[in-house]
Order: sequence, then structure tokens, then C-alpha cells
Amino acid sequence: MANFVVKRFFPNPLIRKAALLHLPLLFCLYILTDNDSQQSSTRHLAVFTALSRHPPSMRVFRGLLSISLLGFCSSAVLNVLERSIGRDMLERLFFSTPYTLRVLDQDQSDSGPDGYELTRIEEDNECDAESDDDKDGDDHSDEEYTDIHQSGNNAFPRGVASGSPAYTVCNMTLDLVLFILLALFLFTISSSAGGKYTDQKTDSNRIFAKLGEIAAPAFPLILFFICAAKAIFPWNQRKLYFWTVVSYTLSAPMYDVQFRDGFIGDIFTSMVRPMQDLAFTSFYLLSGLQGWWIYHEQTSEENINGPVEKSWLLHTVVLPACTVSPLWWRFCQCLRQCYDTKKRWPYLGNAAKYFFAAQVAMFGVFDPEKTGSAIWIIAFVCATMYQLWWDVFLDWELLEWIPGSGTLGGSFHLRKQRLYKRKSLYYFIFIVNTILRFGWAMLVMPTRYLSSSGALLNTFSADFPTLIAPILACAEIIRRSLWGLIRVELEVIKIKNKESAVSYNRDNGDDIPLRTHISDSGLAPMNVESAWGGTFGEVIPTGSNLSVESNVLFKDLSAANDVHVLWELSIYATIFTSMGIIAAIHRQVL
Repeated sequence: MANFVVKRFFPNPLIRKAALLHLPLLFCLYILTDNDSQQSSTRHLAVFTALSRHPPSMRVFRGLLSISLLGFCSSAVLNVLERSIGRDMLERLFFSTPYTLRVLDQDQSDSGPDGYELTRIEEDNECDAESDDDKDGDDHSDEEYTDIHQSGNNAFPRGVASGSPAYTVCNMTLDLVLFILLALFLFTISSSAGGKYTDQKTDSNRIFAKLGEIAAPAFPLILFFICAAKAIFPWNQRKLYFWTVVSYTLSAPMYDVQFRDGFIGDIFTSMVRPMQDLAFTSFYLLSGLQGWWIYHEQTSEENINGPVEKSWLLHTVVLPACTVSPLWWRFCQCLRQCYDTKKRWPYLGNAAKYFFAAQVAMFGVFDPEKTGSAIWIIAFVCATMYQLWWDVFLDWELLEWIPGSGTLGGSFHLRKQRLYKRKSLYYFIFIVNTILRFGWAMLVMPTRYLSSSGALLNTFSADFPTLIAPILACAEIIRRSLWGLIRVELEVIKIKNKESAVSYNRDNGDDIPLRTHISDSGLAPMNVESAWGGTFGEVIPTGSNLSVESNVLFKDLSAANDVHVLWELSIYATIFTSMGIIAAIHRQVL
């Protein structure tokens, strides 16, 4: 009877799980307050006091919560893409079998198209799909909108259907959040030094408080070990495929670069702060937990984290590696695409974007004192504007130049081929992406750094690590999710255009090789070989024109042999790494 009532009020299994498991834990964390707060009208949650008393534990929870936010955003993006492009196209882009494992997948019968097995979670009641159609809205017209997606059996209804990739990711994220909330509740209860929940006048309460001080840091570490083990065990085909795909990005430029690999690489560039938190936790464990076991009776962060925070290896190798490695991986992927296609543009232009960002980040990491200088600020603004230009005109190809009468001889308009009906969505993503792009520098810069004299200094104000930094990290994950909606949309448009052109040529018996708009290696802007200009009203994609004009400056490498191409690309990679060494020497840490 109780089971029937619960399912009656919460028919969606995901909402039912959140309501029955997550909300009670959140309520328990809410009612735990400090005893000192009873004398004032301000309600001070004990969980924040406990976390502030033990920053290593705060880093564990902060890093895992950032990963949880990435999971929820990924689920939302997958749900939107399922309804827009269909599951077949979604599996083709993100869930196809890794090309190095395709031989192993030939005998698998329970896999999806091209072999990537999707985890299906059986539930008693599946989510009911909403039957209401999407409202077109008032901010677009049929003359300006061209829907290239043909809805059919592959189109998904509204809502997250049980067994879909979005459902699976959301369910796994809810499981992770449940473990985080449980560990956070036990950590807060045990941290008597932070919440002061026990009256320590009696001997028994003193013993309980002492045990709580010892047990408190154990819960986030246990959570960390459970999550690390769960990411690997039990080892199955799905995890084999997942880590194989991730290894393509981490091992760049050793593997071919497909759209999925570049997309994962871009996600890594938005996860710098969580990577730093998890790397700090690993370093904290390897350091023997000295920060807590020796200084747990102290209240200042500097005394608690003395052996870890003042480590030369942490500030010179570990944290800079977390900052620069994602940019290096994407840089190497661009070099690999240049080598495979024998074309400098647009791949070297894309590599330059990550190169400039890495140099700004490295000098900010190794010498935060100079971040207020005019040179660094100019470099930061130029690198950010280049990233924005690349987003709009190449990664999204969002604007089209329509020649016409007037002073400028034309104007920019939103491209006609779109998957999402509302034009306001594109403008919203453009504005959010522009604003949040300028926050990336504060994410890659360390909140505290070790000076050349060995002193531990603050880069920002005291409130930045506990308040502003987590907000910026979450905002960057949200920005990347919105960015991905239009990036995937453009890739689908290219694939549809290519398949339509190939089908047209085949039906008309045309044996002339077709110049397509998509590269086999993926992540390439459209290369439409047409000159700037044209007749009145002719639509010219801006990314295409830039590709044509760049041919004057960047000739292709088709005439060069592999050795010459490798020498040139090796020079670019050497320059990238040399700038990091120069930044480290400038701070006198090497």
C-alpha cells in the first residue's frame, strides 16, 4: 500500500529517488546549526563551520559536487539532444565503439548501433511522455527557420525516458549525490570541533568529542576511495569503452581525433578547479594526512594544511599540471588533426587558441603577483576575445553574412539551418557564454601560492576559496553545457548536409568526387571554397569565408612529406612547453 502511494505521488523514478533519499538528508543538514547561533537571529548551518575547520575535506566535497553538477548538466544536454536529433544520431556521435576496440565488439549482441552498450535501468514505471507539442514562440518565423531534422521512430518524446542515455546519466549522478550527502552528514555530526553539538562537561562527552575529531576527516576520505573504486570496479564492457574513449584524449596526439574526442577535451578544459581539488586530495593522502593528525586542534587553515599547502611539489608540479594539461591535450589534438588532414587551417588556428590560453594560465599560476599588471591583463583580454570569436564564427558558425545594400554592404544574421526553433535560445547562450568566458582566468589561478621564499600567500581575498571559486566553477560547467548544445547542433547539420549531398549525387549518377562540408577527423569548420562576396541576398557562412581567406596565409601541407610535417608540428609543441618552463624559471621555482 505504501509503495502504491509513493508511486502515485512520484511516478517518475528519478524524482521518487530524490524525494525519498536526498531530501531527508538535506533536511538533516539544514537543521544542524551551531549552538552559538542560538544567541543571534542569524541561522548558521553547522556544515559550513565543519567544512571551514577542515579545508582538505571541503576540497573533497567540492570536487565531487562539481562532478555531480557536470553529470546533471550532461543529462539535461543529452535529453535535449535526444528530442532534437534522435538516439541514432546521438549514439553515432558519442556512443559508438572506440575504433581500437571494434574487433572485440563484433560478437556482442546486446550492444547498440556500432557497439557502445548503454546501461539500461529497469524500473516498475517508466516516465510518462508529455504529449504537448513544443510551442513555436513569437521570436522566430518560418521564413527564417530551416529544420533539417526529420522526426521519426528515433525521435524522443519530451521528458527523460527510462533506459535513455540521459536517464542513465541522471540516475548515476543521483547515486553519487546520495553518497556525498550521507558522507557530508556524518562528517558534520562527527566534527564536534566545528559544530559543538555535544556538551563536553562530562567525561563521556569529552571522549565522544575526541572520537568525533578523529572520525570526522575519515568520512570524506572514505567517500573519495569509494568513488575512485566505483569508477573502475566492477570492470565491464561499458567501463572498458568509457576509459578507452577518455584515454584517446589523455594520450593525445597518439590517436585519431574524432568529434567525440575533441568534445571530451573541451569538457576537461572546464573542469580545472575540480581536477585541482581531487589532485590536492590525492596529494593529501600521499602526504600521510599530516595536516589533520598533527594540527587538528588548530583553527587556522595555514596550520591545518601546513605540510601539504607548503609543498614545493604541489605548487610547482601538481596544481600547474591540472591547470595546463587539458589545454595541452586539446593543443595536441589540433596538431594531430593538422597532421592527418595535411591542412594548417583551421587546426593550427584552433591550436593557437589553446596555446594563448595556456600561456596566460601558466604565468598566472607561477606568478600570481603579476596578474594585476597591464601586460597580463591585455594578454588575458586578447586570449578571451579570440576564444569568443572562435566560438561564434567557427565552433558554432552562428552568424551568416548576407551581402546587400548599405554602408557595410551587408549584415550578419543568425544562420538559417538550425535544430532549435527558438531564436532566443541562441541569443541566450551567446550572452551567457560571452559573460562567463571572462571568468576562466580566476578558475585556473591558484587561490593560494607558495612564494619563492617559501611563504604561503593568498591570491585573492579570504572569501574567494569558500564562496566565489565554487560559484565560478559551477558557472563554467553550465557554460560548457550550453556551449555544447550549439556545437553538437552544428556537427549534426554538417553530417546531414554531407549525407544529403552524397545521396543526391548517387541518385543522379554523378561520379564526380564531392567536396563535403565535414572532415572525417571531426571538429572541423565547414570548408566551403567560395570567394567573399556574391550576389545580393546570397548567404555566405562566416566560418567558410575565413577558411578561404586563410588559404592565402596558411597553405596546405599536401605537398610536404610526413617528416616535414612532423618537424613543423614538433616545433609548435616545443614552443608550448618552453613557455611553461620560462614561466617557472621567471618565478624561480626551478
